[in-house]
Amino acid sequence: MSTTATPNDYEAFVAQCFRELGCRVEIPDNPNQEAWDFTILTPAGQCGAVQVKSRKAGALPHPIFNRLGLYLSGPEGAPFTFGVNIVNTGFSGPTMTVLQNASPEVEETFVYGGVVRFPMGKIEWQVHRPVFDTTIVEEPKTTDGKPDTPVPPPKARRVAVFTEKGGVGKTSVAAHLAGAMVYCGRDAVLVDVDKQKNLSQLLGSGVNIVDKNRRISTLVIEADLAEINEEDYKNFYIVYDCAPHFDANPREIFERVTDTIIPIVLSPLSILGNAEVIHRTISSIRAVNPDMRFHIVINQYEQSKSASGHQRTLLNYIRFWLKEHSLLMDPRVKFYEPAELSIRRSAILLNWGMFLLKAGEEPRLAFESNLSGAQNLLSDFVALAESLQDTFEVAES
Repeated sequence: MSTTATPNDYEAFVAQCFRELGCRVEIPDNPNQEAWDFTILTPAGQCGAVQVKSRKAGALPHPIFNRLGLYLSGPEGAPFTFGVNIVNTGFSGPTMTVLQNASPEVEETFVYGGVVRFPMGKIEWQVHRPVFDTTIVEEPKTTDGKPDTPVPPPKARRVAVFTEKGGVGKTSVAAHLAGAMVYCGRDAVLVDVDKQKNLSQLLGSGVNIVDKNRRISTLVIEADLAEINEEDYKNFYIVYDCAPHFDANPREIFERVTDTIIPIVLSPLSILGNAEVIHRTISSIRAVNPDMRFHIVINQYEQSKSASGHQRTLLNYIRFWLKEHSLLMDPRVKFYEPAELSIRRSAILLNWGMFLLKAGEEPRLAFESNLSGAQNLLSDFVALAESLQDTFEVAES
């Protein structure tokens, strides 16, 4: 039986499923807003935001799943105590990885995942279910009734994290992006290209990570580019944490990588520098590798109500500048709008590394903390990792 329907029909069908669970459904006055499709009020008085996606085929990728979490962690999400993503097909491997290791008891606003097969009926909760619902959690199955098998590792992927502007969290982004890849079951190596060697001095030759199967896996740290034998890492993601000056990096890095991540922060003191740096970074790298793809990602994005006004002003400036330099329409330049993908402001990430300076502390990444906010941090980096994976797959198809 078909699992597809028109978006309106599918949304109405899902709303009825929630009514049958005793929830009151409220449809927004503006049906075109993107963050969520309708709200529900549970019998216990909890208010939730529901995002509904009707797909013709394919699992829902984590960048789309994570949009609801981005919204709920902002000022507009204050009325809600939880969120729900509903899809008719299923969720991607990275999304299931995050859900399997998430803790609704720890996070302030948890986002659940459910599958509704049109026009079959009930909600099949994936891994976790809201407390108001009593249906049994149903793990995703393949057509033969056996659990899904892991996706085989891809060919080597090379990603540079680079910007000539300091204070934007380049090293933290590189480390946690590589860590998110390991968390999702991929092999990854993080190459410390910066001559200051901050990463390798603090982390040594590797960081242990509890991966999606709750096994201890290792993110490998390489401090000497000259000693790397890429044959040893032919099935790895390779993430280069570059030096903050273009000429301080070996030319071969930008010849060999396919994607460069440019992290920026929205600060009045750095906004003009961001614009200049983006232009200089892209121009310098394209002189070496004209086929490079660029991903401009906002790091430490502040979503509080008090910051929303100046954040919009700074975002508008960035958009204007990118448009003026014809980069918004450039097929090899991707500017991630915060509602689509960003690295949310996190005290855990800002303070990451402090424990590394303490004698006897085991090196670990910030999203391995059991503090509130760690799940958001993990989700954001998994979304970035999957966005890069999607780009790779499109490029090789």
